Amino acid sequence: MIIIKDIPLVPLQKAVFALIKTGQDKPIYGNVSEKTSLPYMTIGAINFKNAGVKNAVIWNASMQIDIWAGNNDKEVVNSILNDVSVLITAKGRELEVEGYTVIDCDVDFVETFPEETYGYHGVLTAIFKLQKK
Repeated sequence: MIIIKDIPLVPLQKAVFALIKTGQDKPIYGNVSEKTSLPYMTIGAINFKNAGVKNAVIWNASMQIDIWAGNNDKEVVNSILNDVSVLITAKGRELEVEGYTVIDCDVDFVETFPEETYGYHGVLTAIFKLQKK
């Protein structure tokens, strides 16, 4: 039996995007321009690692959610990070990822820092374990 290992990169991104969009009042974008008003969120790096199971397709995925704000908006960034953490941990296992079931979900890492040239930046790394239906 051959197991075809498709990667649910787009379905996971769409599901997380929809969750954040419905549960957070600050906007989340797929693409931004220099004219985009701060604060906002974007989905950053996404990584998938095969779980190594012989008879099922299971992926361990990590996704960075970036929060961008102005120079004096450290508190705004921290508040958004907290909101996103609550959303991911409360609703992440219920995500509808096309073709997959979310087996587990958690927040792995959170970081905040001033940008070198302008603004304040926060990153939340969420982790997911996904199994093909």
